[in-house]
Amino acid sequence: MKKFLISILNFLVSIKCSIILLIIYAFLCAIATFIENDFGVFDAKFLIYNTSFFDLIHLCLILNLIAVFFKFKPWKAKKYASTLFHFALIIIFIGAFLTRYFGFEGSMHIRENDNSDIIITQDEYIIILASIDDKLYRTHFPIHLSVVDEYAKLYNAYLPRPFDSLFSALFNKKIKFGFEDKIINFNNEDLTIKFKDFQPASQMNKYPLILLELNYKGENKEIALIQNFIDDSLEPFELSNAQFALSWGPRPLKIPFALHLDKFEIQNYPGSQNPSSYASFVQILDNNTSTPYKIFMNNVLDHKGFRFFQSSYDEDFKGTILTVNKDPGKIPTYIGYALLMFGLLWNLFSKKGRVFKLYNYLKNQQLFVFLLCIFVAIPSFSNEFIQSRITSLQKYGQKHAKEFSTLIVQDFQGRNKPLDSLALDYIHKITKQDNNFGLNHNEFLLAMLLYYEEFTELDFIYVKTKKLREILGVDKKFISLKDAYNENVYKLKSFIEESSHKDPSIRDSFDKDVLNVDERINITRAILDTSILRIFPENNTSTWLSPADAILSFSHEEANVVRELLEGYFTSLDEALLNNEWEKANENLAKLKAWQKSKGENLMPSDFKISLEYYLNHLNIFKNLIFIYLFLALILFIGVFVAIFKNKPVNSRFKNTLLTLLYISAFIHFLGLLARYIVSNHAPWSNAYESMLYIAFSAMIAGILILRKSPLILSLTAFIAAITLFVAHLGFMDPQITPLMPVLKSYWLNIHVSVITASYGFFGLCFMLGLLSLILFILRSQKRKQLDLVILNLHCINELAMIIGLSLLVSGNFLGGIWANESWGRYWGWDPKETWALISIIVYVVILHARFIKNLNSPFVFASLSTLGFYAILMTYFGVNLYLSGKHSYASGESVDMPIFAFVLIILHFLLILIAFFKKDN
Repeated sequence: MKKFLISILNFLVSIKCSIILLIIYAFLCAIATFIENDFGVFDAKFLIYNTSFFDLIHLCLILNLIAVFFKFKPWKAKKYASTLFHFALIIIFIGAFLTRYFGFEGSMHIRENDNSDIIITQDEYIIILASIDDKLYRTHFPIHLSVVDEYAKLYNAYLPRPFDSLFSALFNKKIKFGFEDKIINFNNEDLTIKFKDFQPASQMNKYPLILLELNYKGENKEIALIQNFIDDSLEPFELSNAQFALSWGPRPLKIPFALHLDKFEIQNYPGSQNPSSYASFVQILDNNTSTPYKIFMNNVLDHKGFRFFQSSYDEDFKGTILTVNKDPGKIPTYIGYALLMFGLLWNLFSKKGRVFKLYNYLKNQQLFVFLLCIFVAIPSFSNEFIQSRITSLQKYGQKHAKEFSTLIVQDFQGRNKPLDSLALDYIHKITKQDNNFGLNHNEFLLAMLLYYEEFTELDFIYVKTKKLREILGVDKKFISLKDAYNENVYKLKSFIEESSHKDPSIRDSFDKDVLNVDERINITRAILDTSILRIFPENNTSTWLSPADAILSFSHEEANVVRELLEGYFTSLDEALLNNEWEKANENLAKLKAWQKSKGENLMPSDFKISLEYYLNHLNIFKNLIFIYLFLALILFIGVFVAIFKNKPVNSRFKNTLLTLLYISAFIHFLGLLARYIVSNHAPWSNAYESMLYIAFSAMIAGILILRKSPLILSLTAFIAAITLFVAHLGFMDPQITPLMPVLKSYWLNIHVSVITASYGFFGLCFMLGLLSLILFILRSQKRKQLDLVILNLHCINELAMIIGLSLLVSGNFLGGIWANESWGRYWGWDPKETWALISIIVYVVILHARFIKNLNSPFVFASLSTLGFYAILMTYFGVNLYLSGKHSYASGESVDMPIFAFVLIILHFLLILIAFFKKDN
């Protein structure tokens, strides 16, 4: 018995126990994200995050960490960096504990010229008022009602998705989530409250309601309570000659001071309804003093322990909604964050750390596919008139079209930019091609504006699915605008309504194609009727108008100027296409530009920015780098691989030439990101497309920083960069430069996103190193003993890259917590994106600590786990953005189905691991 207890105790204070707890914890977090996606964040919290079991896992993890910490005593081995960042985790846990159990969060609503000292709680309560023997009593207790059981049948009707069978098993039984019987004593008599039933909101009931049974002095009564959000909505009743009133909803709390809203101000991007920023100008009323303060996104009001964050606003812009919290865990949490990040940084340079040991081993060691074809289908046309004009534009109008493309236009998001950028985005979106009828996007847009009647009959609008083509009555990939109508009746109307009302997660390829084709048709119409041509600055405003709007809005004199400018330009352009005389057309275009500049000079981008954006569009830096990276990676890989098998060093001239070319390519990549930063006025990682560009760049930098003398590593990182850029250009990410949401205007964002996405580059390198190691395991033989040393070197490099990647991911995640806390008042809200980032951290923590378990301490296990771990990164980056909802939806791309080739690659991946397993001991 004693031996058994000792073995149990040894297990509880072991890293093996740590890993098991972390795996359970990560699994519960993953399940919770899918529950949140389908049933809401409150249900995810009720079923997992806020359960006693989840709290117990937290407690076990921290106790296990403390026990292991004192068991191994890393400070005795002078591993001070490791001691520091493990100790920081304990501090962070204490801060999280204080926030969870002693913190408070709510909201405050104030109208202009009104005061408020009332905060509405985030949690919901049953509020009870009682009047007994001329005494007034008031009390409350928290309540959470989940509706997952009501929607289980709907969920089971969905198409198969991840964890579907698990959810089905979980929700098969009818479950009612209410509360245990509550007994409340009033005047030495007990009022008993029992939960009876719950009815969700429906067409019959606008709001959800609950049915309660109450008993007081032996008398029973059933009360139906409707969910409400204001305290005066009480349900009065009498029971045994006592007066009661009940309410179900948030609870108002009075704070020791008040806020007065002087003014709410919202600023939109020029010419659009997209908010650039919004702010509340308030007065803090406290002890007969009044202190002015401006609350806006990322600028918080702190007063007497309460923090006020700009959250939202009323539809009439006359009132503000502030998020309010009181967080006693903030200071220990921030101290823990600082210690953790300092410890991780110290660990990278400490001579007693794992990184130094790995690098020291590797520094004297000497340590090489993908083909892409694009077929562009160019539709034909038969109209002789338009064909002759297009041929003329193609032959003689290129110079003029380039000049036309530098005309400034305001897009519907309010960004003033060269017409070239708008044409590039819209024409590609309509046609899914870069070249149409032999014309580039600027020439094509110019032809559409000039010959709008003829272009209604040309086939250039892309349709993906065969089913939609059949509905339109055509058998071709490209349709004309007229194909979409039947005697002025829009053929897609009913299908659009049906598809748009479906939940995005259950839309099939046909639904998506319907919505995409509808968007292409609307853009085509907007081009043909010139409503996208917002090139006329409106007087004394930041709004720019299309020709039709300008003629209607401007004074009679200015409207005539606009009409003459347009008529003169397009008439002279048509003549130029007929007789190849471009002087008059060039003059009229210059007049149009001069008038535009005179009216909107303060809103015009500089000539440098215009030129930079034009070259950024036309040089296709990032798309061309795909081929450059792939070619260099392939040649270098082949050269190094041949040298490995011949057991000879790589030819130095060959190696140095290719490495130099890779360095130059990485520098060009950097210049492209810098150009995008200058053009957009914000860091180039604020949407899905930009972050992929940055991940590709960080992958190259990862390879260069780890072992710049290793051509093997650089060939792998170049391959990762090429694949990442290739994915960015597949078509479901929008490369358009757009204005930032107000919450994203934070320097914390730049730090958080740059660090966390840089880690993805290192994990991508780990994935490739793991795959190469598995391949080498398969190729091992008695004749190729040199491969064992190569595998060991790859193992060390892999672990080194993973430590750096994990350090960046952890730091980036906690920096994101600081950004979230400074932006909307909480550093952790169990948003799916941040939860999967946490899961990714756990996955790589488990992989790095697996070596402390005897049976798992091998290069084969590490190589296999390093490839499998990358699936967590893919889920964090792609899966959450495409399939789950949350606050990070600003970074999401268009929802897509899982492609068949992905399943094939996954099967091949596991097959590779299986084959390598049988060869690992040969």
